[in-house]
Amino acid sequence: MKLHGEDEPCLLLRTAGLLREVCGEVVIAGRKVSGWRHIPDPAPGLGPAGGIAAALEFTGKACLVLSCDLPFMTRHVLETLLEERERGAPDILLTAYKNFRTGRVEFLVAVYEQGALPYFQAGIMLGLLKTGLMLPENLQRHIACKPENDRAFFNINTPEDVSFALHHRL
Repeated sequence: MKLHGEDEPCLLLRTAGLLREVCGEVVIAGRKVSGWRHIPDPAPGLGPAGGIAAALEFTGKACLVLSCDLPFMTRHVLETLLEERERGAPDILLTAYKNFRTGRVEFLVAVYEQGALPYFQAGIMLGLLKTGLMLPENLQRHIACKPENDRAFFNINTPEDVSFALHHRL
């Protein structure tokens, strides 16, 4: 889906490009896209949990995970997340934004450390697919989502969301 104009990349490629600016190395989980490194999901139907597990296993290192349905995500928001990760305790396995007004943790705008892999593997074996249930809360670090960055976390789930995004793009 192209929300930023016909000459601009689709949401998936926009997300991959944003990650390349911030991290350099990008691997797309689940979907094969020409010109980009790709890893398949370990099994069908595992959703984001399967993609995160596959990425951690494939790369052998921490992964910045970013959902491709966030049309207003910014480089600044991602760079801030990475800076906050560096300030965290060494035993933390997840650094993610949290909207403290709503209580919502953004598990798909997050850094997962390599040590999270066994938790994901065990969770998947038990049939748990919600990323928020994979790691004990004491191994998570939640950083405040500042009100001026709320727009970056708008995600597209419905036709109404598409309409909103089309009418509110920059």
